[in-house]
Amino acid sequence: MENVDLKINVGELREINIDIEIYPENAGKVELPDSIYETDNLVLEAKPNENFKFLNWNINGNIVSEEKFLEIEASEDIKIKAIFKEIKEEIKGPEENQDDKNNDNTDKTNRNKKNRKNNKLEIKKVTKKESETKEIRVKEKVIYLKGYPDNTFKADNNITIAETLKIFSELLYDDIDIKDFNSKYKDIIKNEWYIESLHKLEKKGYLNSIFKEENININRNITRAEFVALASNFTKEALGTNTFKDINDDFWAKEEIDKFVGLDYINGYPDGEFKPEKEITRAEVSKILIKMLNINIDKNINNKYSDLEKSHWAYYEISNLSK
Repeated sequence: MENVDLKINVGELREINIDIEIYPENAGKVELPDSIYETDNLVLEAKPNENFKFLNWNINGNIVSEEKFLEIEASEDIKIKAIFKEIKEEIKGPEENQDDKNNDNTDKTNRNKKNRKNNKLEIKKVTKKESETKEIRVKEKVIYLKGYPDNTFKADNNITIAETLKIFSELLYDDIDIKDFNSKYKDIIKNEWYIESLHKLEKKGYLNSIFKEENININRNITRAEFVALASNFTKEALGTNTFKDINDDFWAKEEIDKFVGLDYINGYPDGEFKPEKEITRAEVSKILIKMLNINIDKNINNKYSDLEKSHWAYYEISNLSK
């Protein structure tokens, strides 16, 4: 993905980092003023490349504007995502009702007004108390990301369906009565360590659209699409879009993948694919959970794993999630 880092440091002004991400890569560009010296006011212009159109500006998983020009006031480091979409030839259907079209335009205008105030960006911060509460719960409950007895983490190893169910069942805050609950899956073994997690998530209805067959094959590795589909039950609503070459409009988990991309919880690969059937790794899970739960990254943390080098792309996420 294309990133533009803009550093402002004039006189006694504090240095500010503006990180602009173009999605998908090479879909367009963001025009920056020739010179920016002070005022903390910044006007961004999104210019789509040929065969692309601009969709929206996205910050912290929230769409803040659907206009090509975005004026912001930022007094701290910030990452802004400009989302574009490839223009494809559309098959025309029945003539659109003008009233419906007008209503769509009105909804779009109201949504833009709600997400910005006079085109000034407001950054919502997570309070220290909220962050600590989430972090404590993860550290106490997500035991399958804490490494192995031999002092290794095995970041590139995969994670099973059973382990994934355990993670997310522990993140359920409400009590779920699973007494006498009978699972639809025929291949599970009663009294196994994963059975309570399975029953809780199945009763909540989180598994039905993911594992549709009568056998869940619970000890196989979970795929990227399956993990995202399950994890999306634990995140806020968000609009997103993707142009992955291997995700069609009728793909069963497209909505959940769009949501996670919109929230910036997961990305595709440099070749333009999402690879939904690829088995997800422990490192990828660590990075997703850090973002989902808004856990603060401590870059001074000491690494306790013998097989985790500081050069690893998920070094800080793994270290902070399992500290």
